Amino acid sequence: MTVGRAGTGTTAVGGWTIAADPDDTGVAERWFETPPATAVPIAVPGPLQAAFPGQHGLFWYWATVAVPPRADGYVPVLVLDAVGHQAHVWWDGERLPGVAIGPRTEFRLAGESGGRTVPVAIRVLNPTGRRIDGVVLADTASSNASDEDAYQPGRMYNYGGLLGPVRLVHRPLVDIADVLVDPDPSSGSVRVQVEVRNDTGGPVTARCSAVVGERDGVLDRSSGLVDVGPGAVVTVGLDLQVPDPEPWSPDRPRLYDVRVRLAADGARIVHPGAERLLRTGFRSFRIDDRGRFELNGQPLFVRSTHTGNHVPPGLPPERAAALLRQDLLHAKAVGLNMVRFIASLATPEQLDLCDEIGLLVYAESRASWPHGTDPVLREVFDREWDTVLRRDRNHPCVVVWGLLNETRDGTVFRHAAGSLPALRGLDPTRLVLLGSGRWDGDLSVGSYSNPGGTNWETGWGAEDVAAERPSDPSAEIRGGYVPRVGDRHYYPRVPHDRSEADLLRTMGQDGPGPVFLSEYGVGSLLHLELEDAELRELGIDPRLAEPALIADMRRRYHEDFERWELDRVLASPRDLFDESQRLSARWRNQSIGLLRANPRIVGHNVTGMLDHAVSGEGLWTFAGRHLKPGMVDALRDALAPVRWCLVPSAWHQIVGAPAHIDVVLATERPQPAGQHRVGLTLSGPRGPVHRTWLECAVPPEQAFAVPLGRVDIPVDLPAGSYTVVADCATLPVPAGRTVTIHRSNPCPAPRIPGLITAGLDAGVESWLHAGDPDVRPSAHPDLPRALVERQRPGLVLLGHDAALPAPDRARLLDAVRSGSRVVVLAQGSLSAGVTALLADLGTPWTYEPVHDWLYHGEVVTLPHPVFDREERLGVLDWNRYEELAPRGLLRAAATPDERAAVYLAAGMPVPGGYRSGEILAGWAVGAGSVLATTFRFDRVGSAPAQQRLLAALLRHAA
Repeated sequence: MTVGRAGTGTTAVGGWTIAADPDDTGVAERWFETPPATAVPIAVPGPLQAAFPGQHGLFWYWATVAVPPRADGYVPVLVLDAVGHQAHVWWDGERLPGVAIGPRTEFRLAGESGGRTVPVAIRVLNPTGRRIDGVVLADTASSNASDEDAYQPGRMYNYGGLLGPVRLVHRPLVDIADVLVDPDPSSGSVRVQVEVRNDTGGPVTARCSAVVGERDGVLDRSSGLVDVGPGAVVTVGLDLQVPDPEPWSPDRPRLYDVRVRLAADGARIVHPGAERLLRTGFRSFRIDDRGRFELNGQPLFVRSTHTGNHVPPGLPPERAAALLRQDLLHAKAVGLNMVRFIASLATPEQLDLCDEIGLLVYAESRASWPHGTDPVLREVFDREWDTVLRRDRNHPCVVVWGLLNETRDGTVFRHAAGSLPALRGLDPTRLVLLGSGRWDGDLSVGSYSNPGGTNWETGWGAEDVAAERPSDPSAEIRGGYVPRVGDRHYYPRVPHDRSEADLLRTMGQDGPGPVFLSEYGVGSLLHLELEDAELRELGIDPRLAEPALIADMRRRYHEDFERWELDRVLASPRDLFDESQRLSARWRNQSIGLLRANPRIVGHNVTGMLDHAVSGEGLWTFAGRHLKPGMVDALRDALAPVRWCLVPSAWHQIVGAPAHIDVVLATERPQPAGQHRVGLTLSGPRGPVHRTWLECAVPPEQAFAVPLGRVDIPVDLPAGSYTVVADCATLPVPAGRTVTIHRSNPCPAPRIPGLITAGLDAGVESWLHAGDPDVRPSAHPDLPRALVERQRPGLVLLGHDAALPAPDRARLLDAVRSGSRVVVLAQGSLSAGVTALLADLGTPWTYEPVHDWLYHGEVVTLPHPVFDREERLGVLDWNRYEELAPRGLLRAAATPDERAAVYLAAGMPVPGGYRSGEILAGWAVGAGSVLATTFRFDRVGSAPAQQRLLAALLRHAA
């Protein structure tokens, strides 16, 4: 039972119990009058899965409320702050009209006189894939949620129940229902529209007044009378004026107070409900005629990140609020100027903080990422957007409404595209973006609508109202990327190859307009050690979805750690994750530098803010909100308003081959036009070894990136690691001044007498032939004859798709058992012949493709002769070894006799979230052996790391 404080105050409802209703018998059995014997205690707010782990469907909650006597002029209201997904309420055995869905819902208790204890029962539906009450999970505003059947990293869990507090409040019968504040930065006028509700049962004349002010006092006031009929809601407009208003911006978030008061029949109503205090700011935000974002009349390069507002389940409200607040403080500290709430709602407290600290907000609704196709989603879309617009439209920080995310053409997309006029009826003042990523691919529909507009504008990419609608837009989606549209996502493989990295620099050249890169990023491994420990420290129920999944991944990782003896190269199990996070920070700096060097990109949204959805995609961790090692410096440098972008032709270069560095000035504000002289110094461990100068011109008309020129690296610059530093006396740019490159000498193929090859890539054959003229492409098409002619054990080098008919396999099997060695370069799925050979040899393994992108694994090298000449073992640094990055694992049925490299991934969007396997391993067979690797050798003629490793592999096997 909860005791109320006063007839005009607030009563927090507690002491809840819950029971499952799997067969939907609760209504027929009148559970709204008496709980069944199966009811158990549960904390509210919190997920129902705290009492029923892994369960979904129908559930009932019960509590009792001591309702204080009703004060004159007030009506009690039952408030459900958040429900997952929907709820029906019985008050004292009577069902209240209406249904609570999602965020805050109010039930007015007009007939409740108070002064008694009242039972309340709430029937909650937490949807699943099975239709209940006409609802399935896919057709709800599910915020990318899933239940046990599909739950994995990258998705939210389908939690249900009373997820927010339940309160009994007392509101005036004549009340302020809503307030809309519309400041005009061009004139300083403030239009205040107040909705007045009358629940007295008779007509009322009310006086509504508004005051605008600042710290120094009142700047203007206005008031007016309004007649409100019984049960009616009437809007009254009031006009205020602020002389010489100071604009709100991220650099200087200037706020003004607007206070609205309501009095009925000449009497002041002393209650918070009849007085509203809001904060407003003067600012404009739009897309200019060059396709750039514009804040208060000045171009702005958007530096954003997105969050799903994910916190550990079951946290007390005050602790959850502290984590969500920390997210925004981190975002501001690392140099971001915008936060996107992806398919989720910011809390009112978060928006207040963004107003105060100067963070722009790109707001979506819970229906912005639909996963179903049912036409009912159109109703869900409208309901959710009505809620968001009415709740959040007074915040100056909110500058963008984003209707959809990664939505293909279909019912929901067409409905959203046609909803703009209705949306403008609720808020004509903000920029609206149609669909993040534009997976619909329809170039005839523009990506944005400026404030006041009722049409989609085509100022980005190749969008044009005359363009033809694509017959199959999904066919063009690659790694989330759709060419030619103006709003793009880009998730290439990690590490990026040269063409993938080049696209970051050239994106947008496929159309006349610029591009908004609304999603791109490179994450790290999910830190299983840290997350598991911190969830335990927070007291999170280990049976809930996130801690259970993390604990299971951690168990599997520790099994691999012991089985593979990773303590030979890692001091402790957590070192793998620490190093992955450190490398992720450097990747962020480098990759953002690439896109900042592109003059066609007008803004960028970093994926993602934090390691939400049990993934490693974020800039900081999940449970404790710790910034990843090196991330602050990396991001502040990458996101600096003015910075150098030094882009090498390759991070790892080969001595004697042409190489260069492109020099680009990324700037959010105009730089001095004219001639400038930029110096580049290359320094090794003993100091500078080479200096060069670039004479360049900065034009008067500048994009966000100004290409200045290209500097060649001396082809004879010796092997080693070098730091490149840029300086310019006339352009004092402190950020992005340095970049590190690595150079290696060419490594020829070793001479292996009698080497036999079959099914190799032409590039590998050519490299072998250059080192040993006796090795020629297709030199041994007759494998049995070659083995017979050799007359002694030797080395056979096989490609993954070697044909190997039965006679070849038989002869090769005999040769291996007699002492020959086979090396398999598994660059892809194995041919039937290679698969059969491995089975015959008793070393069966399969090639399992791996797609590393935003979510990726790490390769760990172990003590082994093939790595004797490498500087270090452990987690591979892709700046040195990018060209080796495997595209698959060895899934072995038999334990290898030697193991040189392994792959581990945690937080991957696969069932269970964890993947691991061998990358380079070997098995003894009789007097011979089989050695296999998924390291890539597709560019061995020009890639130094590939040359060095393949040479070491051949020497070891020979």
